[in-house]
Amino acid sequence: MAVSYPVPTDLRNKTEPTHKKMRVLRSIAFSRLSFRISSVQQQRALSGLPLPPPPPPDEASREGALSGLPPNVAEAARALTGRLSAAGAPCAIIGAVACNAYGHRRSTSDVDVLVNAKDADAVRSALVGKGWAARFPGARKMLRDKVHGVDVDVLHSGEFPGDGLPKRVAFPELSPTSEDVVAIDGARVIPLPRLIELKLASGTSAPASRRKDMADVYALIAANGLPRAYAVELDISMRPAYCKIWDDWHASYKTGMDP
Repeated sequence: MAVSYPVPTDLRNKTEPTHKKMRVLRSIAFSRLSFRISSVQQQRALSGLPLPPPPPPDEASREGALSGLPPNVAEAARALTGRLSAAGAPCAIIGAVACNAYGHRRSTSDVDVLVNAKDADAVRSALVGKGWAARFPGARKMLRDKVHGVDVDVLHSGEFPGDGLPKRVAFPELSPTSEDVVAIDGARVIPLPRLIELKLASGTSAPASRRKDMADVYALIAANGLPRAYAVELDISMRPAYCKIWDDWHASYKTGMDP
């Protein structure tokens, strides 16, 4: 049977690390672990192996994410996605409201929502005359939330962002089980990788008129601390554009200046 002996007080004081030393040791250990994790991510990205998908934000961690928006716009996004979900029509907030949901504080006065093209008639039936109205006679995708006084633009899966011309990246089809949307602060929002992908597709297809989309990607990288290796989460056609923006952000971050 092992016998333990008390350590003399004077010896214990000389051999046990102080709280300050412990903090330093923990900091060094964490830095080394972070470096190893970063190195593994880079190696997997360079070898073409996908990274594990980022964990989706839970509702609690994103509570208040829409607080940077005008209150009527935030409520319009919640009411819209709540109404469509209740009607059985998959939907996801995109655009500037989605940017706010992921930490990029950007002003906007309207709401963009993605629905499946096959649900277009069901979406219109669920909204028009029930608190929403067409902004002008015959309008099918440009609506007005009369309760909150907010314009709503409806986009359909299969359409192409930016210049509208065919490209590898299109507005995605949403599953009926809603596995490809994220609940954030009471609204249903497109996942961050898909938001960045759509922004890049829009900005690269119409650089003169859609520069704001590229600026949004820059801001989303900064707001979420995304690594360069996050590019593997995107369509392969969008990875060079993401890496270019990330490099610009990283360079400005090191110098402490915005580009």
